[in-house]
Amino acid sequence: MLVNARRLTWTDSILIGFRDVTALKRVERSLREADRRKDEFLATLAHELRNPLSAITAALAVQESTTPHSATVQPQDIVKRQTANLVRLVDDLMDISRITRGKIDLRLQRVDLGALMRSTIDSVTMPSVPCQIASSIPSEPLLADVDPLRIGQVITNLIANACRYSKKDGLVSVGLARAGDEAVIVVRDNGAAIPPELLSKIFEMFVQLDAPAPDRQWSMGVGLALARSLVELHGGRIEARSGGAGTGSEFRVFLPMAVDSAPSDTVSAVPSKDQSNSRGVRALVVDDHRDAADMTATLLELGGHKVQVAYDGRDALEALATSEMDLALIDLAMPGMDGFEVARRVRQDPRMNRVCLVALTGFGQNQARERSIAAGFNHHLVKPIAAADLQAVITHFHDRQDKADTD
Repeated sequence: MLVNARRLTWTDSILIGFRDVTALKRVERSLREADRRKDEFLATLAHELRNPLSAITAALAVQESTTPHSATVQPQDIVKRQTANLVRLVDDLMDISRITRGKIDLRLQRVDLGALMRSTIDSVTMPSVPCQIASSIPSEPLLADVDPLRIGQVITNLIANACRYSKKDGLVSVGLARAGDEAVIVVRDNGAAIPPELLSKIFEMFVQLDAPAPDRQWSMGVGLALARSLVELHGGRIEARSGGAGTGSEFRVFLPMAVDSAPSDTVSAVPSKDQSNSRGVRALVVDDHRDAADMTATLLELGGHKVQVAYDGRDALEALATSEMDLALIDLAMPGMDGFEVARRVRQDPRMNRVCLVALTGFGQNQARERSIAAGFNHHLVKPIAAADLQAVITHFHDRQDKADTD
């Protein structure tokens, strides 16, 4: 019950009003519950998608390492490209959810935007039909305090969008320049223009142009919305321009330049995960999704490592107690005894306590990462697991061992 009271200025009376807001509160609770259920659904959907994606990604990496390269396009090239697109869509979907709930954190670094753009362009996986990319990036450093992963994500989304709507084998131009105290990233295509009535709406969720060419894949319409949100989190802005039918489209990202441009504080690009280390490890892979477990194990074996596989938590504990392991890669969401409980028991047992624990999960939220660290994991990897991610963990393990030996 809502009660309002106010004194009438022309009398000594007090006017008291009553209003029943029970229905309103009930609706508010229903909306909050619906929003919570939506977030749970998105997290579960992402998790379920990442399990098969993890198996596919590992299988492709295994095939790639054992099959000679060919000059012609092979079916596995298409599978690899489309798997990367699926991974990007899942990540975009989850990031949009995090941003709308204010749950995304930026890890700012002093970055040379030119170097970041070069490394991002080199790593871009094209949509179903490739396009040509021409870049114009100055050699002198343009420094900004940004999260390199997130700005790389913005650039990737803009390039993927430009390729999707460009002409077949069309040209996408990517440029970087300085305008006053801002850095300007420009991505331009030569395909269908954005209709004038959509220019003000193109960054809204699920807004798309008319169907692109028949051989282009559809998207969910979240890439540009995510790009705008990430840019605005950095204190920047993004604009869309188009000159009319057949003239293509242009997107401009404006980011504030670093105030103090001391070169000693800069990083040239996203840190590389592809660090080589030829020393093998003894590893246990634990996952109730058998295909994902087997492919991850095979990928490790091809790297010269000794590997065992367990498909549930109890078998994992038995293997760790009876065999000397360096690393254990453990899925978190297993039925029965989950990965969190496995980690807690490992950390309580002196026989297993020295093992480096790596959480493997389809859940990308910060809460899952925090829970895994609290349970005793040393690392947290989100599926699908790339070969470079595994190598980075192994390299870190060897670095820790070397440091312990010298202390």
